[in-house]
Amino acid sequence: MTKLIYLLGIALLALSSCISKDLSKGNDDDTPKEEYDPSFDYNIRIERHITVTAKSPNGSPSADVPFSIYLENPYGEEGKLLEDVLPVYSGSTNVSGVMDVKVNISNHVKTVYVVTPYVGYGQYMQECELGDVMNLTFQAGNGSDTRSVSAGVPNTRAVATEITRNGTIYNAANNVYIFYEKGFFSTGTKLLSGDDTVDPELITTHIDVSGIGKIADNLFPERETVDDEKYYSSDYCTDLVIGKPSLSAGEEYEGTQVWVTFLGDGGFSINNRNSKNSLCYYTYDTGNPPTDIAKLHKTLLFPNTNTRNPGSYLVGVKVQLMYWDGSKYTSRFPAGKSIGWIMVSGTNGENVGDLGSFRFSTPVLNDQVPNTPFNGPYTGGIARWSEEGQCNIVGMENRLHLDTDKNNDKDYNDILFMVESDPIIKPQDDVPPPPSEDPKGYGISGVLAFEDNWPDKGDYDFNDLVIDYTYTLIPETEGATDIRKIELAFTPKALGAAYSSGFGIQLPIQRSNVAGVDGATLEDGTDALATIIVYDNTRSAFGNAGGFINTEASSGKVVSTSASVVIRLKETVSDAGNNLLSKFNPFIYVIDRSKEIHLTDMKPTSKVNMDLFGTGVDVTNGTSSSYRMADMFPWALDIPNETSGNVGWKYPLERISIMEAYPDYKTWSNVDGHNITWLDKVNPDCVYNN
Repeated sequence: MTKLIYLLGIALLALSSCISKDLSKGNDDDTPKEEYDPSFDYNIRIERHITVTAKSPNGSPSADVPFSIYLENPYGEEGKLLEDVLPVYSGSTNVSGVMDVKVNISNHVKTVYVVTPYVGYGQYMQECELGDVMNLTFQAGNGSDTRSVSAGVPNTRAVATEITRNGTIYNAANNVYIFYEKGFFSTGTKLLSGDDTVDPELITTHIDVSGIGKIADNLFPERETVDDEKYYSSDYCTDLVIGKPSLSAGEEYEGTQVWVTFLGDGGFSINNRNSKNSLCYYTYDTGNPPTDIAKLHKTLLFPNTNTRNPGSYLVGVKVQLMYWDGSKYTSRFPAGKSIGWIMVSGTNGENVGDLGSFRFSTPVLNDQVPNTPFNGPYTGGIARWSEEGQCNIVGMENRLHLDTDKNNDKDYNDILFMVESDPIIKPQDDVPPPPSEDPKGYGISGVLAFEDNWPDKGDYDFNDLVIDYTYTLIPETEGATDIRKIELAFTPKALGAAYSSGFGIQLPIQRSNVAGVDGATLEDGTDALATIIVYDNTRSAFGNAGGFINTEASSGKVVSTSASVVIRLKETVSDAGNNLLSKFNPFIYVIDRSKEIHLTDMKPTSKVNMDLFGTGVDVTNGTSSSYRMADMFPWALDIPNETSGNVGWKYPLERISIMEAYPDYKTWSNVDGHNITWLDKVNPDCVYNN
């Protein structure tokens, strides 16, 4: 018993060091006597300037390349883009190949991650230390890993265009030929020595694939499984069919010319950046696939498709295909033939002779692949016709259909390339594009903390309502800045209030432009801007529990119900200046709807009682300035997340002043210098830890 009394005494002594007096009507001994900067906005975010430049492999600007800016590495251990990590901004490069943006970032963040999903860059990510101004350059087909801050510029000199019509045998055992010198695709300088029988312009280095790359991304999105079972049967094939076109009188059909342009390797290099795959093609009589894959004449087109290979010269390379007539290569394909594709998985650019590593686009051929536990009539490649691009986009999958490995995403973008032809050829079977989904949005998250005694100071414990939030802007299209939908998520954490209260947010969106609201109420009134009421009684989020909720160390934790809100717009609104999120205006109202409490200098709604401004310790007028005390301190805080799910903030216990819990808070806005790192120093005995 004596021991228990002793321990209780120690606990009470520790707690007493945190207790402040009731400050409901003015100042106390904790109120700082220093002078304060009246212009200070109490924003824990700092504006940073980020310029991202996108270049094609030859160094020319690439327009419409999408980029997202993250505050933490958005890729998990398996190379998958994490769904719960939200970018703080997403946009695209302009006609000059530049995305120039200012982003508000927590002052605690030390590193940003800039990612492009565009296939020409192979899911390329750059990690950059935080600075006031950051400049990053992305160049398609270059860079050795995801931590590179800059990429080298490839050799852009003109290359010879001569090839031999007969090519050379690459692997005799499995009938693999090559007519382009393998070294060309790593150095950009070599082709086989030609003879007198050459075709001009068989290769072009490089073309701008930024536009078609976006189309490819939409047709074969990363980690989106192609799950229609018809793609995995012998009756369904998307090989390209050479058909005889309709001819006018006097015209003669001389055959079809075909070109392939390399686009990228999807996200494969993120998880397997050292793997090097190969791409081959073959032809056969339409409707009569070969029966012996070892004897099938295969032409090695790209020996190494890994865009992470240092010095890679592949993205944007356009190559004319050659037709093997049984004795030589010719530049035109006859009617009645089909073109199929082979992805040779894990070759390291050298060993393309192991048939067990071959993945055929012709379904029945995969049933012949030896030494595989999951053989069957499934396709290893899917061709989709793009009406917009007037070309075929082909995606190859390295894994077997029935492979149960967790990384078997079956997204068919492990090799991506464009096929053009004259006259036009299309897939044997029509493949509809994937269903459209909302483009990925961007936003911010953090925690809001309110003191509810305005215009008096109260106990200043900032726990009268503590609520986690996420604001997400959904654009019209991926990488665009025209916003068509807003998603809000709120999770109340604490309610240390004796008064009843509601919670809402006013958006920088015209009320007349709101098409509908799900999960909350669009408030009526005279305000031009849309006001959303999330909770008309914040206790409802805690099952209408009474008393102080999650603010006393001795009480049990009460779990709240989260709110998900969707605001649909009639017309898109522009976020080109990236300032919409900074204008979101959350607030609580106490006792009745006329007593609102907002963040510093955020304007109240038309429902507030303006007579309350300038009373108590409030020194503002509610218009040119608002919600500032005589010592310039606020009644509401917005503390951003440092990383996903980590706010880095613990709110004070009941009736414990924030100045006791966070001693440096007192000098946050001192005229001698803003102490923006006041969150770093916390008294653990004075904050809620349950």
